[in-house]
Amino acid sequence: MAEKKNGDGSALIRLVWVDLDEADVRIANQFASQFHEDVFFISVGSFAPPLLLGSDEEKEEQARELPFVPIRTVARFAVTEEKLEELISLLQTNLDRFRQTKREAT
Repeated sequence: MAEKKNGDGSALIRLVWVDLDEADVRIANQFASQFHEDVFFISVGSFAPPLLLGSDEEKEEQARELPFVPIRTVARFAVTEEKLEELISLLQTNLDRFRQTKREAT
């Protein structure tokens, strides 16, 4: 749950994720970011290696014949600098907690 102040800062409004468990979960393993003026565009994608069958030589030939391997778009976001910093902080905090948990488990 998050809280947000009204424009005048006098009252708090509760923000609640209502459909989080209903959203699809997809693997994301490719990321790109760029900016234009004061907006950052974050692209999130998924890549899977192509299925190559046969001997090593046959697989090599199949790979050479591929013009490209696609990255499928999972999502694309546009955020302000302030929200990008918030996202970076959120991700870093979560990564730090994950690593601490792993250290404690070993």
